[in-house]
Amino acid sequence: MNLFTDLFPAMAVAVTPTEKPTDDDPSVDTVLGPSLTHQIRARALTTCLGATVAWLIGRFTPGTARRSTTMALCAVVGTQLAQTWADRKESPLVRVTSLGSAAVLFAVVETPGVSQLFGCTPLGPVAWAGVGAAIGLAVAGQRFLPAVERTVRDRWGLR
Repeated sequence: MNLFTDLFPAMAVAVTPTEKPTDDDPSVDTVLGPSLTHQIRARALTTCLGATVAWLIGRFTPGTARRSTTMALCAVVGTQLAQTWADRKESPLVRVTSLGSAAVLFAVVETPGVSQLFGCTPLGPVAWAGVGAAIGLAVAGQRFLPAVERTVRDRWGLR
């Protein structure tokens, strides 16, 4: 499902040039190497945080284990879409494809037969609110990653 929902936003990012490279948004020439590794790590940690928080919300609210894993899946996809949107917010194509993918995710999860085909279960309003909160927390928490990385490197002497 993640591959399906990320396909069109990824293609939109590929064909949309960035406005102006800054220190926070490096150009293609400078993105390879340590900068690419940093961006991959930041996106992975942000996505992981969104999924973990959504899963925990699912486990600590009434519902089944399948509901919790469905919430985590929705948070994985939603966090990735939110990061893509934030990286290319000036692109109408990225906005449209991100919103379209979110709508497809919602439709797949909420359509009973299709949902079970993907190993999910339809979610109620409390679960969707938990997914939204997890995505918001993860994306907001992404700004603190550089400070956390510095602290970890300093604490354990890593380079």
